[in-house]
Amino acid sequence: MDVSLREERVDSEATLRETISFMEERGLHAVPVVKGQRVLGVVSYEGILRGFIDPSAKVKHYAERVEKTLFLPSESGMLAVFAKRGNRVVVVTDLYGRFKGFVPREDVVKRLKPKPLTKDVLESEVVELEGRELVIKARLLMAEREKSEIPVSEDGKFLGLVTAKGIIEKAIDKSNSLKGLTGVNYIRLKDFDLLNYCLNNESEMGKAIKYFSLGMSEVPLLVEGKVKAIVSVNRLFESMIKIRTKNGTIIGLFSYNISDEIIEEIRSFLNEVLPSFRLLRSKRINVSIENLSEKKFYLNATIKSKNTKTKIGIKEVGNDPKALILEALKKLENALRSSDENKKV
Repeated sequence: MDVSLREERVDSEATLRETISFMEERGLHAVPVVKGQRVLGVVSYEGILRGFIDPSAKVKHYAERVEKTLFLPSESGMLAVFAKRGNRVVVVTDLYGRFKGFVPREDVVKRLKPKPLTKDVLESEVVELEGRELVIKARLLMAEREKSEIPVSEDGKFLGLVTAKGIIEKAIDKSNSLKGLTGVNYIRLKDFDLLNYCLNNESEMGKAIKYFSLGMSEVPLLVEGKVKAIVSVNRLFESMIKIRTKNGTIIGLFSYNISDEIIEEIRSFLNEVLPSFRLLRSKRINVSIENLSEKKFYLNATIKSKNTKTKIGIKEVGNDPKALILEALKKLENALRSSDENKKV
């Protein structure tokens, strides 16, 4: 994937107003915050929305944790980072944590190849607000559900999207007085500036990618004017790292600091060995594997058991990723067998 490091960042002593202006000018929805050359975190519209919007406050107070790496991730590594909800950028630093550059999620989205719209990219749960409700309800719901946009409807008909970016821009615009700043919270959503971004069953993924490249994280899928599902950028990235094996098992393979060659070897290996694990058939397993250093890998594999309604997790460290995966699969199957036997008792 042909992406380049970007050099934009904001100083920790910049004000929130200065930072918002900086992001708007460059079309960014998140930007690294640095003190000197050291990365403190990242500031994003949804992160700002979780606090009190004070235009004169230092942006360092809004900086949140960010994914950092020592070099530009491979394609599979990049997909893994952005498959996680909330990750808008990946930051590259040196060994001492000094800023070298970053890649915003939008730059990666723009390079994705459009494909048909499938259920793999849909969120099963639809979070929606009514037009009569207030902006403050949207703010609270965004913070609670970690969302940057929420569909707004009236009498079941879609009106538009309320976004974290839109709320913050309106608040900054009205911030010359405390009354104006807090007054934004009490605007009815049907009277707010909503974005008319939506998809339908005939839409190609290319249209969704266009919206995602503009910074959207979720776009509603409409049927006869009503919101029926949500197309998610995180699910899009996740669908690109799924492995559907011959025995019906679905593996979500999240990789960090690992070459695409090794990932392809792991994919082939999983397809080869999984048929021998009877209890893992038609299950959903997430495998996260990270290259800690030369010839040292960390693996975390999890599976949800419907019988016990619990998540089973296995963690391993070793020098052979295939051996780690094989050992993890054995332990997962043994754990499932034990849970099944306990249920019978």
